[in-house]
Amino acid sequence: MQKIKKIPLEKKKYFKNIKKNFYLFFLMFLTVVVIYSPKLFYSSYSIDTERMISKPYETLSWWLSLNRFGLVFLKKILPYGIKIYPLFINWLTYILLVIIIYLLCYLVFNQEKNNFRYMFLGSSLIAITTPITLEQTNFILQSVEVQIAVILQIASVFLLRKGIYNSKKSRVFFFVLSVLLLSFSFSVYQSLVPAFPILAVISVYFETSNKNEKIISLFKKYVTYILLFLVSIILYFLCNKIVHQVFDVIDVGYISYDFQFFKVPLNQFFINTLRVIKHTFFSINTPFLFIITTSYMALLFLLIIFNRNKNLETKVCNLIILSIVAISVFFLIITLGITGPIRSYYPTIPFALFFLSLACFEEIELTSLKRGLFCLTIILAIIQGVFTYKLATTTAIIYKEDVQSANVLKKEFNKLNVTPKDGYKIAVYGGLNRSDIKYTRGEIIGCSLFNYDTNFTLGNSQRISDFLTSQNFRIGFIENPEEYKKMSSEVKNIPQYPDKGFIKIYDNYLLINLSTMP
Repeated sequence: MQKIKKIPLEKKKYFKNIKKNFYLFFLMFLTVVVIYSPKLFYSSYSIDTERMISKPYETLSWWLSLNRFGLVFLKKILPYGIKIYPLFINWLTYILLVIIIYLLCYLVFNQEKNNFRYMFLGSSLIAITTPITLEQTNFILQSVEVQIAVILQIASVFLLRKGIYNSKKSRVFFFVLSVLLLSFSFSVYQSLVPAFPILAVISVYFETSNKNEKIISLFKKYVTYILLFLVSIILYFLCNKIVHQVFDVIDVGYISYDFQFFKVPLNQFFINTLRVIKHTFFSINTPFLFIITTSYMALLFLLIIFNRNKNLETKVCNLIILSIVAISVFFLIITLGITGPIRSYYPTIPFALFFLSLACFEEIELTSLKRGLFCLTIILAIIQGVFTYKLATTTAIIYKEDVQSANVLKKEFNKLNVTPKDGYKIAVYGGLNRSDIKYTRGEIIGCSLFNYDTNFTLGNSQRISDFLTSQNFRIGFIENPEEYKKMSSEVKNIPQYPDKGFIKIYDNYLLINLSTMP
């Protein structure tokens, strides 16, 4: 791979590049259509989306309390607003995914001839097919907005590069624009924070990887990116503080309150962190296959160490860069002491897979080994793609089952002459076990609305109420935990779902005995 030409991001050159590499764009799009076909051709939604349909402004308020004011802003300005159109949203989401990965390619494309450009195909496909992307985009109430935020983050890098190669006045202008875009992307979804260092590495690494760089020289190339990152973080926190003050928002913490760093003895912290990393990133028993990312890291480490064409200082530089990528990938584990939500690894893992596979290709000297790595990358992309397709199929299966269960409830309501206008509230006890259905389960993917949150003080009454509302049967739910607990004795005498009489009218409540979870 040759040195990147110092070119500005211009619309004509970008589309000229797409035309020149149309095969790559087409194959990425085709891969997305095949792998995510259950999402693209079957209307479905899952956890939390029912809340957006039922109580959209309650969801927006919740996002503000999670420090995602940018997400609220995008939700308000997009043409479809707070409405949920599953098929339209999914198509837009995955078209944006193709654009995102192509933009990564554009960051490192050389406009001159390159005999090994086919590796871009391998790196693109392994980034597109990771199941972690589906775990994030399955939340269709925010999937398009998160993709837009990722594009804005990449755009901030393009603008920064453009400023670097221009006059001082232009440099300041483009830097300010980059700060605004990057800071806003953080406000949409905080998982974009650990993703940015990898994006910066992608932007610089392939420009310098074939040179015997000195550490000071390398640091100078990254200093602008470091400054952009720090200023954007500060601006994000300041804007978030202002939003909280203006709208009187209470920060619920969500993940941040669990931070473990410095809260436990240092030796215990390292032991806990390494244990979680081993369990998460070396396991082959989950559909997310974090081990692929770990394997590429290990391979790149070895290739850097044993590269005979680079001096010691260059090797140290590249190992420092690899360490930055590793810290970004393991960021949640380092800070939380646990794996954290799988969806929070998006777009970090796709960015990391793209960079690591391409960097390994760059470090290999022999053409035959380069071709071997390309074949291995394609095989791994196929393996990931199979898991992702199975997970996507699961979303359609679970939604279908949930709709059928909701229809059973509505039929029972009709038998009891209960209508939405009667003012009844549901109190749901237990949940429905879907273990008799064969499907690949993810973290949230595979969770039925009828067996989620069953351990809460109100069971899953609110979720089922919201889901029934989203299915055109608006009904309230019990909101008093003491009353809910008190009425549990009445439920013992009620048959379990789907036996006749599993719903009982009790005062102003509809007691629903789904079953006892196993």
